This record gives sequence, structure tokens and C-alpha cells, in this order.
Amino acid sequence: MNMDMAPALAYAALIIVVSSIERLAAPDIPWLSTDKLAHVLEYALFAFLFYRSFSHLKLLQKGALPTLSALLFLVLFAVSDELHQKYVEGRSAEALDVVADVLGGSLVILLMYRRKVKRRLEAGSAPLSAKRRTESESAG
Repeated sequence: MNMDMAPALAYAALIIVVSSIERLAAPDIPWLSTDKLAHVLEYALFAFLFYRSFSHLKLLQKGALPTLSALLFLVLFAVSDELHQKYVEGRSAEALDVVADVLGGSLVILLMYRRKVKRRLEAGSAPLSAKRRTESESAG
């Protein structure tokens, strides 16, 4: 197993364990839907870990592939997590939970992708000009 995947896989296991707890209740705060906020934050961290893991896999390092892979995995995991909860006593599957999961995860993944592109553009222009300068000095 690639050790870059270990934190993401451990967090996935934690999500499954927590989803298996019967009758898990969120605190009741009238002005804030803590359940949906918890889903957004839970999957934001999950997306960060998986995007980071997918970015380190040689197979997925090209272009937008880590981003698309992380998004696809995130959606599939969120749906399967809710389906799993449907069969846990005292729990239910809610489409809005999947929406909150995907929203939290997608925001993080897209921000990380944007950061990655920005860094590549900044890094790409400096080495290219340095390379041209080196080539012109060696030619002259």
C-alpha cells in the first residue's frame, strides 16, 4: 500500500465507524443546522486527504486526473455512506447529507486544484525563461 494513501484510508474507516453508530444525534442549535455543517466539514477534510493522496499516485499525476478522480471518489463514497446508514438502526439516508458532503468536498478539491495550477504556472514561467537564457548563453 502506498503510504500517501494511509491518512485518507484511515479517515474513510473512521467515517464508516461513525456512520455505524446507532441513533447518533447532532446537537440541536436552532439557528444552525449542525448536522449539515458537520457533513460539509467532514467531507472537506476527507477531500483534502484524498486529493493529496491521488496527487501523489504516479498513475493519476497528469492534468486534472487527480481532481476528477477525487471528485468521483468523493461522490461515490458519500452516496454509499448514506446508503449504509439506511440499514443502521436509528439512522436514515438523506439526500441533503450527500449534497452537503459533496459541497464540502468539492470546494476543497477545486481550491486545491486551483492552487496547483497557479503554482505550476508560476513555476513554469521562471524555469522556462532561465532555460532560454542558458540556451542563448551557450549558443553565443
